[in-house]
Amino acid sequence: MKKITLAFAAALILSLTPAYAASLKRGNAAYDNKDYATARMEWQPLAEQGNVAAQYNMGLLYRYGYGVESDYGLAARWFRKAADQGHIAAQRKIGSMIRNGLGVPQSHRIAAKWFTLAAEQGDVISQSVLGDMYRKGEGVAKDYAQAAKWYKLSAKQGDGSAQKYLGRLYHKGQGVSQSYTQAAKWYRLSADQGNGKAQYYLAVLLTNGQGVAQDYVEAAKWHKKAAKNAVPDALNELGVFSANGLGVPKDNAAAVKWFRYGAGNGSTKARYNLAVFLANGKGVPQDYTEAAKWYRSAAIDGHTGAPNNLGVLYANGQGVAQDYAEAVKWYRMGAGYKSTAAQNNLAWMYFDGHGVSQDYRRAYMWFSLAEDNGSTGATRNMAEAAEKLTNVEIYEALAMAKRCSDSDYKTCDG
Repeated sequence: MKKITLAFAAALILSLTPAYAASLKRGNAAYDNKDYATARMEWQPLAEQGNVAAQYNMGLLYRYGYGVESDYGLAARWFRKAADQGHIAAQRKIGSMIRNGLGVPQSHRIAAKWFTLAAEQGDVISQSVLGDMYRKGEGVAKDYAQAAKWYKLSAKQGDGSAQKYLGRLYHKGQGVSQSYTQAAKWYRLSADQGNGKAQYYLAVLLTNGQGVAQDYVEAAKWHKKAAKNAVPDALNELGVFSANGLGVPKDNAAAVKWFRYGAGNGSTKARYNLAVFLANGKGVPQDYTEAAKWYRSAAIDGHTGAPNNLGVLYANGQGVAQDYAEAVKWYRMGAGYKSTAAQNNLAWMYFDGHGVSQDYRRAYMWFSLAEDNGSTGATRNMAEAAEKLTNVEIYEALAMAKRCSDSDYKTCDG
């Protein structure tokens, strides 16, 4: 940052009087030597007389507390003065400060204005930030096409973050025509710069053979790089690769190791998979108690399959005290995620009156929803529940199922 800033300042010296040019040079030299007091002494008079480079440099001193007490308000004032004169980096800096409410009232809309001015002058960082803002709808209307436009301009200048996000837009077909080939191209460019998420996304494409030839060995290589760059789900994928012998030797113990690393670093998928291996004694001694711990953690984090499996442990008293009511609680959560296993299990709890009052209509309702979501066994279960119901009650159960489904599983118990 310092070298770029001061090189820009030096380029302006030609337009200054010899005395001012010398003062700016002395300030630059002092800045490079971390003699910030001297730098400020040389720059401040120039800044007060309107020199754009000096104004920007004064902003840096106050923004980062170089030789002065950090003062966001003064930093914003100097950046704004330079930005008003068209200084690109100052436009980006004042945009950032306004975006984050540092020394000035926060306004994403006004921040977007300043980033746009800098981006239109070719500032690579501002172009990438504008891509972020259009992608999120931050200070501007959400517009994936505009996001793609700004990401592409930044990505072509080599910005790794923009390359990654442009890859995501191509991956999902947002604002651009969906293309795995283009996604892989931009992911690879970003991954080569060490972007962990891009390395992970590239590995996913290599695993699935999307936009690139399927190559598990290469995918494993990129997952390992992503894991070193603190991408928790890459640790999970390395566990999956080890469990299935994809690009690495098949080894359940190694899989557990990776799942455990991933679980400890925040991967919900790894927590779930670790619980599965613990519950089934794969690669590790069977341990229902620890399995319950990780199922619970994954369920709380929103894993759609974990609530059902935790419910099963409570229903069977495995690793936890048997508790049908607690099982129902977790089955209900899983059912709301459209897990057909949880919906069937919840239905059986109503059928048998375990943890809830026996209710054949509600059992039929949940079996019906499970069937709607693709459970082949639910049809047989519905037939068994139907034997306990009249035609009117079956009609009522189906109406309850429709009401539940139409509410996106928010109105299922009334």
